[in-house]
Amino acid sequence: MFDGQEFLSGGTSEADCFDCPIGHYCEEGSKAPTQCPRGTYGNETSLGACISCEAGTFQGDLGQTMCQPCLPGGYCEEGAVAPIPCMAGTFSSATGLSSYKECETCPAGFYCDVGSTRPTPCPAGKVGTEFGRVAETFCISCKGDTTSLPGKPSPSLSPSPITLAL
Repeated sequence: MFDGQEFLSGGTSEADCFDCPIGHYCEEGSKAPTQCPRGTYGNETSLGACISCEAGTFQGDLGQTMCQPCLPGGYCEEGAVAPIPCMAGTFSSATGLSSYKECETCPAGFYCDVGSTRPTPCPAGKVGTEFGRVAETFCISCKGDTTSLPGKPSPSLSPSPITLAL
């Protein structure tokens, strides 16, 4: 049974044939419509095959009529069923990316985990001197009488204590 219709064999004329519904495809001579697989869609009736999602979009459900834009923190190649996360050391706050090459390199003073949507600053007292840091553990502790504010690429001298004369 499909949308209130039962598919019976033994039709006696072409009038017994019907259009394949949207979100489905029907191969010639098929007995029933088949839902479009994940990573594809069917946006019109009478399709013999579903349409692959374009790069920058994805579809994770069956029987759909359109693909969704790829989400921040990842990219979607053609026919994607889900976004592929940006690699550690990169990030993306944009939607619709179609290649890992569109993920941005994490700036100095920050680190980016897998699938990051924005860089995370190295904590106070630590610096990230290189681009593409992948985790906080790669932020370097400031040495001696130096410190840093969160997200700084290099340390600065600590201010001298102020002595008040009485």
